[in-house]
Amino acid sequence: DIKKFLYYIFEYIYDPKGFHYKDNPIFLPINRSIRIFKFIYYKFFLDKIKLSDLNKIKYFYFGLHVFPEASTLILGRHLPDQINLIKLISKAIPLNNYLIIKEHPHSLGKRDLFFYREIDKLHNVKFIDEKVNNYEILKGSLGLVTISSSLTIESILLNKKTVILGDYYLSIDKNTFTPKTFKDLVGILKAISSHKFDFISRKSILYAIIKNSIFLDGYINSRIYTNKSIKQFCKYIENYYLLK
Repeated sequence: DIKKFLYYIFEYIYDPKGFHYKDNPIFLPINRSIRIFKFIYYKFFLDKIKLSDLNKIKYFYFGLHVFPEASTLILGRHLPDQINLIKLISKAIPLNNYLIIKEHPHSLGKRDLFFYREIDKLHNVKFIDEKVNNYEILKGSLGLVTISSSLTIESILLNKKTVILGDYYLSIDKNTFTPKTFKDLVGILKAISSHKFDFISRKSILYAIIKNSIFLDGYINSRIYTNKSIKQFCKYIENYYLLK
């Protein structure tokens, strides 16, 4: 897109220290080619488990975080290295259990190939295609493991327990666990399936979220959401989860 390319050059000259315009325009074609190569490797050469095979195993789910962003740099400031974090979780999960990893769509082609190769070496960690719906993965899982992802909401709505490793407001819910040490993590993952889901706690957290939410016109991605659709969703949550 020539128009976007020219706009990029203008922004680079006008604001060379801008976060989104740090790459010299001359190298853009090279960087784009490298990104396409990484995407092809991830998409076609990295082994992935099929959705239909998930019901044959016991597993926890970990959705990769975008880096850099608030969930990793601020809420997960003590855990920015997702490779070593996944290795740690791999060692902590019970025998014959697996960790299912899904790439964030916004990170496709951006991570080094080393990232995927290191994780792929782990015997009890498997990738799944990024297009597979989170609902389909979560509903058959033993629970979610995350740094500070909004997937926690989906997990709670599906009556699943969540291990939160970063600083996240949803950790106040009684269906979430926040280990402080590796020993804590091992114990939580071992006992999580026997933990009784607390429906009252879920009602409380959902009520707090909905009643303290505001709708700002012009600040919503209209390609995905509208004020009407968000309000309808909140009404559904209220009727299905809070008034039952």
